[in-house]
Amino acid sequence: MLKSLFLACCLFPLFLSDAFAQNNELSLTVGGGSFTDGDKSVTASAFTIAYTRSIIKGLTVEGSLDGFFITTPLIGSDGYGAAQIGAVYNFRSNAASRRIIPYVSAGVGKVTTDFTEIPAEVVYRFGGGAKYYFTENSGWGIRVELRDEITSRGLQNYPLKGSHLSLVSLRAGVTYRF
Repeated sequence: MLKSLFLACCLFPLFLSDAFAQNNELSLTVGGGSFTDGDKSVTASAFTIAYTRSIIKGLTVEGSLDGFFITTPLIGSDGYGAAQIGAVYNFRSNAASRRIIPYVSAGVGKVTTDFTEIPAEVVYRFGGGAKYYFTENSGWGIRVELRDEITSRGLQNYPLKGSHLSLVSLRAGVTYRF
């Protein structure tokens, strides 16, 4: 126990120093796409709130809260929430002097229609897009992303009957780097 406390006290200042990149981003994106099981598909709208932190040049870690809404004839609109963590690789540095930054991403998380009562299913995310900042050294920009989120049916009340489901969506919104 004492060794763990000593190690934590030694490493804590490292995280507060400039030893790690200090590039952070907050993003809010909205959009929509198609939710499919391979045979049938329904339209879906989606949103993401994400926090991204640079680790090393080009590579960042991203945590996000995602939601999507599926419209079905019998139920109407049904909502699903997801919490995900992923890696984002920026093909160009995220430095303040960069205006256009293309990227790819991959992640994993959990998705459910009700986190309090229904066990969540694993969701895998693959995507790519670009961030465009309004001026050099500007913190504000636009983020556009095409992504595919893949999950299994599990205990969720999806309107499609297949066991493997996919949400392909295009999302766009604002991003702020600091």
